[in-house]
Amino acid sequence: MLAACWAVIELFRDPELLAAVREEVKPCTSKDAEGRVSFDIDKLLRLPILQAVYAETLRQRMHFFLIRCPDRTDIKIRDWIIPKRKTALTLTTVEHYNPENWNTGPNNEHPVDQFWPGRFLKYDDASPSSPPVFSLKGYEGSWIPFGGGPRMCPGRHIAKRDILLMIAMTVTLFDCEILGEGKDVQEDSSLRFFGSGVPYPRNKIPMRIRRREVNIA
Repeated sequence: MLAACWAVIELFRDPELLAAVREEVKPCTSKDAEGRVSFDIDKLLRLPILQAVYAETLRQRMHFFLIRCPDRTDIKIRDWIIPKRKTALTLTTVEHYNPENWNTGPNNEHPVDQFWPGRFLKYDDASPSSPPVFSLKGYEGSWIPFGGGPRMCPGRHIAKRDILLMIAMTVTLFDCEILGEGKDVQEDSSLRFFGSGVPYPRNKIPMRIRRREVNIA
């Protein structure tokens, strides 16, 4: 799954974030008598940093067109009119990269073209040591990787479960060292893929992968 792959790439490019996700995932991990590792998916779905990585990956990497066609009456949106039986296309990238929509840090040190899961994390000012809370509040209509309204993607829930599980499995079971040009890998923004979902990387990503020893108390 491309979204999970991009999330893993970002994690292994950021050792501090990788360590935070590994620490968060650890309580959701268990090992049986034969050494097989398993994960509690319901617990993974409640982890704030892991969810923020997921949400930021889709904000940055999901590029597709929302298609709407009013079939009964014209629709007026501010100064625009969509005539009935005419098709309107909205590109998710416009909202996902609109700096007016997104938290970019107190000093704008995290522009929208950079990967920063902190956009989706809320902290308690009264208790700075308390863990963050994952939140999409304030981003309604701006974070739209699955569309919106009654035609929102029906598979979004299983997609989230799959993405979180793949991220958790990869960071727990493997060490991935991204090599050379892979450290600065970019999306393939050619018209072959743009507008059809999460894009492939522009180039191959050389990396060295090693199995990790999983120590579970």
